[in-house]
Amino acid sequence: MNYLGEFFSFDSDMEWHVDLPWYRPVRLNHWATGSDQGWQGVGAYPSYYLDCLPGVLNVGRGSPNWGIFYEHTQFPEKYRDAFIACDYLWKSATSGGYANPGRLCAFELDRAGATWKAKMTVLAQAKRGAKDHKGGRINFALVDVDVAPDGSILVTDHNQGVWRIFYDPSVKPTVKPISPKATAPASTIDALLALPQPMSEWCRQREETGKKKIGAGVDEKLRAAALERGRETRQRLRAIRLLSPGFKKLPASFINSLAADGTTEIRAQAAWLVGIRGDSSEIPAALKLLDDSDPFVRRRAAEALSRFGTQSATGKLISRLDDEDRFVRYAAMTALAHRPTKEFIQDALRHKSSRVWMRALVAGSIRREAPGAPHVQEVVERLLSKPPAKKEDRLDFLRILGLFKGQVAENKELAARVSRYLLTGYPDADSEIRWEQARVLSGYQAPSAFAPLLAMLETEKDPIAQFHLARMMANIPSGWNEQESARFASWLSTTQKGWFSQFQGKGRQFKGFWGTVLNQIAQHHADGLGGLADRVVPGSQLSGHILASIRNSSQAGPILVRLYNNARDEDGRKKVLELLKQASHPSIGKLLLEKYKAATDPGKKDALLAALCSQPLPAGEEGIFIAGLFGRDDGLVQSCANRVARDGKTIDQYASVVRSITSGKRKGESAVYHRILDTMSRNPARANSFAALLVSLAGKTPPNHGAVPKCIWPSTKQDNERAWFAKKFNLDAVPPKAVLHITCDNVFTAWLNGKKIASGSDWNRVNRIETRQALKKGENLFAVECANQGGPGGLMAVLELSDSSGGPLGMIATNETWLATQSPPGDWKTQGSSGGGNWRPPLDVSGPT
Repeated sequence: MNYLGEFFSFDSDMEWHVDLPWYRPVRLNHWATGSDQGWQGVGAYPSYYLDCLPGVLNVGRGSPNWGIFYEHTQFPEKYRDAFIACDYLWKSATSGGYANPGRLCAFELDRAGATWKAKMTVLAQAKRGAKDHKGGRINFALVDVDVAPDGSILVTDHNQGVWRIFYDPSVKPTVKPISPKATAPASTIDALLALPQPMSEWCRQREETGKKKIGAGVDEKLRAAALERGRETRQRLRAIRLLSPGFKKLPASFINSLAADGTTEIRAQAAWLVGIRGDSSEIPAALKLLDDSDPFVRRRAAEALSRFGTQSATGKLISRLDDEDRFVRYAAMTALAHRPTKEFIQDALRHKSSRVWMRALVAGSIRREAPGAPHVQEVVERLLSKPPAKKEDRLDFLRILGLFKGQVAENKELAARVSRYLLTGYPDADSEIRWEQARVLSGYQAPSAFAPLLAMLETEKDPIAQFHLARMMANIPSGWNEQESARFASWLSTTQKGWFSQFQGKGRQFKGFWGTVLNQIAQHHADGLGGLADRVVPGSQLSGHILASIRNSSQAGPILVRLYNNARDEDGRKKVLELLKQASHPSIGKLLLEKYKAATDPGKKDALLAALCSQPLPAGEEGIFIAGLFGRDDGLVQSCANRVARDGKTIDQYASVVRSITSGKRKGESAVYHRILDTMSRNPARANSFAALLVSLAGKTPPNHGAVPKCIWPSTKQDNERAWFAKKFNLDAVPPKAVLHITCDNVFTAWLNGKKIASGSDWNRVNRIETRQALKKGENLFAVECANQGGPGGLMAVLELSDSSGGPLGMIATNETWLATQSPPGDWKTQGSSGGGNWRPPLDVSGPT
């Protein structure tokens, strides 16, 4: 808090958001009463929004800590009343580790209208590579600062101790005592008002001693000093400061005299005292100050009136919504927000100024009593009929359209007019207006906005603005033709290299947020992204979304088949083949089976077989996966083993293929089983999955089959979506005990053999269900329907089978041997994947996605 009682803070950034459209650098904030600095759950609002206030000074990167105002005399005059703030070690935006040494900053403040302006200098910082007396690195990680009695500055860091910084312009400075040994008490009012560093405890003690020394009548003498117009302003303000703890006892005549003073700062303190005193008889004084010639006083008066609920102030506060100073307008808006909306909204809408209309709506919104749709629509209609011309007012109107979208959308004709207004002026020459136009167009999901936003995206050079535009376009669900979708996809393909793919120096969450944008785009532009199959950069963020968009499209099969057939060369076909592995469709299975049978090159044949492992095949063709168990590539053998286990057929159902198999001296079933056991012995880490294959071929219940459950989901998309899962398993007999443990992020319903057995909506809780009554001898079907409600989704379940004494008989857990779909057939609860549908192995999403 400074000498006028104004609050400031050295505000941190969120370094993980560096280079994101909403990133806000470290800045100095002035905390006017009731101010909102625009921080949200994620990111921060732009400084030009009318419902929040801008900072005093943007600093850039940093790690702000504690601060104090310097009100001593040792340092040069420019540091008098400067805000001295600690800046801890800076964190790397990319790694999150501390990467830069700390520093001590000084903000030199001057009043500017109703607020302040500032200039920052670095008062002290360790030299790079500097060592302390023990040879340790001096990192100067400052955490606290204070001012000593002699005026020197004391700072402490997190592990190296306390540093003293003093000023001595001599050629050979000398270290003076930190606290003068003999300090005479302030025995006069002049001496009392001259005591330095009034916010310190040591000064407070001197003040108390001085007041006792002066004796009776000290308060009267202080009031006289405060009103003495010939006295230095700083001393007059100090007198008010010393009197303020007893604000309730101050005479009304004293307050009125301050309010009539010729000095701006004195009148401002009068307004502040009126507010904290809460005496309704002094409201006229506050109302008069609300019309003061200086905006600083007007702001203080509006802040004071926020403490009074009287309607006598409402009219003047409404008028101040049109003040020339933004901080006064904001203070008046905050004061109105302390009153019921119904008490001011009608009068405000009768005012001639559009600034008043807009801020009256926001005042109600701040109060959580937002004006009804009729009032909002009336204001919007007026502004559409006569749009504001000044930049600030145009930005305010755009913010109003965003804040009150719900009320505007209730009138479809008005919402259409809003879209036309936005499109008529888009893209504006001003970058901030252009930015908000895109945001509001996206918010209204105007279909006709897609084409102009796309054109802007294609010409925009600033990558952060490109991110913003792509993010806004991702929210528009319709309004493009095939060529425009292809152009959008083509632009996206360029993000696989360059700025969007280079994460060093960017915030740690950049990649995740860009991935979310790509997820949203993929929902609407699957065909466009599908056309990028031959332009995929392996390992790029976009490559995964191209795969996902094609895989999740209802036309995934035809799209991929067409891409494969239209591929210009073998390299193009290999890329499409990678996509084919990620989708499941009869048309894909048919194509790949034809190519597999016709292939003669071993490498190509293996690649086709790997892709076939996720495809539905005609009855009798699954034997190729038994043959695949004898392949040379371990990954292919694993895929074939998983496929056979998922199919759940016994070995005799592959008789025609098994009879033809010879491996060394072994033939038929002996060769198959020996191959499986040999693979298990050579790859212990994969033993569980091959054990599942053994029991499947033998038609037995697995002992500890999939004992460790995995979190599974059809995709890594992070939007709201539904998913269906199925798992078939065989039992020789119904076990004495069967308990299901299951949870899902976020909602699930589970069936066993068509009977509903469980449901839940708390992903923090594991549900435990007795399921023995639903089991049967022979084939069983476990079916689960899930719904994700934001963020990553996932299903985890394990069915424990045990004997009457609790001894384990087996476990069936979620893993890649299950099947998943996002387009289930009507009988999926009883037929699982047998009833058709785009079923495929789920993904293991147990780790970060």
